[in-house]
Amino acid sequence: MFVRREASVAGEKPGVSLLDFLSGGSEMGGLMLAHDWSRSSVGSPDTWPQSLRTAVRFMLTSGHPMYIWWGQEGACLYNDAYRSSIGPERHPSSLGRPAREVWAEIWDIIGPQIEQVMTGGDATWHENQLVPITRNGRREDVYWTYSYSPIDDPVSPNGIGGVLVVCAETTSAVMLERRLEAQLRRMQRLFEQAPGFIAMLEGPEHRFSFVNGAYRRLVGDREVIGRTVADALPETAAQGYLDLLDEVFKSGRAFTSAGARYATELRGGAIHERYVDFVYQPVADESGRITGIFVQGHDVTEQKQAEIALTNTSALREQFIAVLGHDLRNPLAAIDGGMNLLLRTPLNENAKNIIDLIQRSVIRMGGLIDNVMDFARGRLGGGFALNRSVADPLEPLLRQIVEELQTVTPDRRIEAHFTLTDSIDCDRPRIGQLFSNLLGNALSHGAPEQPVRVRATTLDRWFELSVANFGDQIPPELLAQIFEPYTRGAHRPNQRGLGLGLYISNEIAKAHGGALDVESNPQETRFTFRMPLSP
Repeated sequence: MFVRREASVAGEKPGVSLLDFLSGGSEMGGLMLAHDWSRSSVGSPDTWPQSLRTAVRFMLTSGHPMYIWWGQEGACLYNDAYRSSIGPERHPSSLGRPAREVWAEIWDIIGPQIEQVMTGGDATWHENQLVPITRNGRREDVYWTYSYSPIDDPVSPNGIGGVLVVCAETTSAVMLERRLEAQLRRMQRLFEQAPGFIAMLEGPEHRFSFVNGAYRRLVGDREVIGRTVADALPETAAQGYLDLLDEVFKSGRAFTSAGARYATELRGGAIHERYVDFVYQPVADESGRITGIFVQGHDVTEQKQAEIALTNTSALREQFIAVLGHDLRNPLAAIDGGMNLLLRTPLNENAKNIIDLIQRSVIRMGGLIDNVMDFARGRLGGGFALNRSVADPLEPLLRQIVEELQTVTPDRRIEAHFTLTDSIDCDRPRIGQLFSNLLGNALSHGAPEQPVRVRATTLDRWFELSVANFGDQIPPELLAQIFEPYTRGAHRPNQRGLGLGLYISNEIAKAHGGALDVESNPQETRFTFRMPLSP
């Protein structure tokens, strides 16, 4: 404790306490008054130099988190706004103690920055800097935006008595940004792999800013990003599509067409004729001004061709598949409305809900279409055609699927371990479909508090992929028919889906010359896919 000492030094006002700079109602000011400073290098507050008293007064009366390191040992001082960021491990025990002792666990990060300022170097600025600290009993990854500035003191070395830290913890903002980026990457991947074609046009000149794979295939794999429709696809003017775009942009009214003919001239003069269902949806900014057009649709050429050849058996098969696929693509309507609202809305809670709606709609739609179309082709004699290659590594695709499913199921934990060679001869999208089916199935079942464990490895000329969840045994009577179509199981009455996922996965396994096996007991259910590295 301090005895309140009145000013008696020449030039100081009588009746003014040398400790008034610690007053003002803050908790830290009171703690500093009551603190035993005899063991601190900074000494008693009534002996502090004017520059330190001024800095402390400024710090204690600020509502922004601030910290001071003073002197060669860097005695620690901080305000009320900062104390919640350091936890009970350092508040209030760090008051007046040396910086290196208090912050030993991060000294390799902050030590050079403090030294830079104390030796007369420039002030520092760090934005969203990762500085992990231990607080509330555990080590945490904490992100900060902060500056280190010199506190001038003419009698100190280099004329600098200490360092003033003005900071803000940005962990929540950084984590939110990363989640949104992951969601946007997932949405872009879903759009890229969607069976329907998608494009985004900007401005009255209709300049391409985004297209997915289906759209690139529709226009003959021409480079369109950054170019206008008139420049990239000159045939659209003669066929009336450019006039339709102009009218939608001018009027702000959507345009829908079914079975429209679209023809492109390929290299060598051959005409590539397609039939499409499509929507031109105007996109407006917050003020209601039209800024672009969202294009979404489906290539229905197979359906049209099937309608023309109803008497041919093979044509009937293709017609069935095309019509089935066309009808199942109705969930894409959610993309139309959801994307339109998303582009009108800032990234607030409403926008995040819309993103979530789009993701869930596309995931459900994609799964239904892929499984039903694959099932239909297999039953009608089409089989599982593979496009095998060793050009691209498989591990990044598996990790991407884990990341995306973890994003949409944050309450479940996935433990993944991959040790793969780069030369795996397989159809990557089909293996991704198999893995996504197995991992999605595992996340839907089992004990929520237990992780889903994924392992993929290459060993002795074999590739092996396993997915295991805990606490949900498959009954023996169901296990015997688990890979049959439409198998869902009476023990899972709330299970969604058509019961085709495991059937399709098993067919993909067999098409690769491998096998998909399942083991289930009260503790664990594990699906394992094995195939030879060479076909």
